[in-house]
Amino acid sequence: MIDVIIAFDDEDKNLKIAIDLFEKVFVHQEKKNLKYPNLFFAMFDELSFSDYIDKNKNHFKNFFTFGNLKEILSVENLLDDEKFEIAMKIHSSWDKEKDIKKAWYSTSLSNRLSSIAQYEHIPLKLLSLGFGISKDDENDEVEKYENIIQKIKRENIGFEEFLQSGDYFALCNTEHRRWMAYHFINNWEYDDFEGKDKQEKEYKKSLKLHHCLTDFKNFKYDSVKKTFSYDFNAYEYIPEYLKGKYKVVKVSKENESE
Repeated sequence: MIDVIIAFDDEDKNLKIAIDLFEKVFVHQEKKNLKYPNLFFAMFDELSFSDYIDKNKNHFKNFFTFGNLKEILSVENLLDDEKFEIAMKIHSSWDKEKDIKKAWYSTSLSNRLSSIAQYEHIPLKLLSLGFGISKDDENDEVEKYENIIQKIKRENIGFEEFLQSGDYFALCNTEHRRWMAYHFINNWEYDDFEGKDKQEKEYKKSLKLHHCLTDFKNFKYDSVKKTFSYDFNAYEYIPEYLKGKYKVVKVSKENESE
């Protein structure tokens, strides 16, 4: 038995492909000796339609849906409440939509999971600069962290100068490589396009292609060269991400060695 898995970020595309396959493959169901593939296709938000397919197997014998965001992104199944809220803040830091929840629920699943992965990396970012996270009543040393970040930060510099900017480049490069590693592990690939047109960018992302999945030194276009600031934001905005949940504290040398 062959299984066909259809999992684009666009659930309308998944449904269309499934219907096309149904029309081309399942029209010969009267031929009992044929073996028909199972079609698994992602339906993220159309939950009522997904339930209808899954419950009516007489009509949809070889059809199965998966990817129900209500279940995947539930606190019980995947996220603790704090991780969920902080990942929302991370996403909103580069999304222009002012409503944090609206931005989160209107973006693609891949964007949400990417923000969750960035959340998971926060402790390592802090540790690299001699800090940690605490919920205890220790003194919040976020000002010390912010002072270090401001000393490293370089504003309004050109791309060539950025490549030679020491600690500033080192932090940006660390985050950029983490981001690339996450996407490569999840089967994304580099695609050489400038990425100015929003519709084109979204289409490429639906194919798991991205114009930034290469080393900084390989960036060609002016619009892409400006994106290194997003990588630094991943460090600079940490206190805002953690606000109300955690405290940023200095880590002792003993703890660093552990």
